[in-house]
Amino acid sequence: MRLFLFFAGCLFGGMASSFAANQDGFTSSEELGRPALDGETNVATRLSDRAAALAALEKSLDAQGQDLAVERERIRADIARNEAIRQELSDLIADLDARNAEQVLGQVKVYEKMRGAQAAAVLELTDQEIALAIIQGMRPDKSARVLSAMNPEIAARLTEELSAHPLSEVELP
Repeated sequence: MRLFLFFAGCLFGGMASSFAANQDGFTSSEELGRPALDGETNVATRLSDRAAALAALEKSLDAQGQDLAVERERIRADIARNEAIRQELSDLIADLDARNAEQVLGQVKVYEKMRGAQAAAVLELTDQEIALAIIQGMRPDKSARVLSAMNPEIAARLTEELSAHPLSEVELP
């Protein structure tokens, strides 16, 4: 048995050194000028088939890597485009907020010139958010006259909202 293992080791060692010496990955007995050993042709064919399969797999992975790189660049471009759109929308919202604040200030001036009862009658019929913004923008003495002239339920609701929305939230120039 030891003798068999010795010969098998020598045979394997010879094949391994032949394999390492050839650039294709192996050297057959025929290439070394010897007759082919049993199973060597089968092993050589399998190794050759495996090398071809690995080369095809490597080529496929390279193509997938290139596809991923292209997709990564497309995603980066989409992100940049979305960021530009987000910034444009943010600028538009800021512009609309500024225009809205100007309109509210204009309305505040108009309502401050009215008598308290007149302003109260109109503001009672106005959208609560608009009425709230106008009252917040008024001088305290004027807003007190307007609120005192309003229906007590509406005045109470607006007062609650005024407490929930401090003046610091209203942007006045």
